[in-house]
Amino acid sequence: MDYTLIKGDVESALRGAGKIILSHFNTELSLHTKDDGSFATQADLQSEAYLMEHLAKIIPSAGFYAEESGVLNPSKYMWVIDPLDGTTNFAHGIPYFCIAVALTVNDECVVGAIYQPVTDEFFYAIKGGGATLNNRPLQICQKKNLAVRPIIGCSLTYKKNGLLHCTGSVFKEHEYSVRALGASALDIAYCAANRFD
Repeated sequence: MDYTLIKGDVESALRGAGKIILSHFNTELSLHTKDDGSFATQADLQSEAYLMEHLAKIIPSAGFYAEESGVLNPSKYMWVIDPLDGTTNFAHGIPYFCIAVALTVNDECVVGAIYQPVTDEFFYAIKGGGATLNNRPLQICQKKNLAVRPIIGCSLTYKKNGLLHCTGSVFKEHEYSVRALGASALDIAYCAANRFD
């Protein structure tokens, strides 16, 4: 399958889910506590339902591994969905969150897509085919001058001493500026876009 051919449909699905999420941003939210102690909002649930409906049209035989719904219809092709990465930020009115979707074939990731609805940025990557941001090619800088105080994006867990584990050994050698912004998928996209070093 040529995964460039589904890019437009994937983008449309993520942008549609982004509209749903933005319709709930900075509004009163109902929180649903999950078994692991984390929570979801109605925006998470509605975004996931929308994504599953629209991604199913792209590859009808595909199954889903979705954050809120779990595994549905296991298949050779699986859509992996985080309908709202950065739910805590979202629920607190912090505009750093995204939608993250991947397509796997026999458990191997072949497509990754991230949409940040606040900034209207769509990241898309194909295994072996590069990555784009709003259809512009991305290329990671090959050499960084670490003496220029690079910015490190650090995704933290809710575990005790998470920041210390992330940064402890790094700071022994260099002075870095660390950002723990609260949406891991978006952190990865920002690294690909050379916003994080």
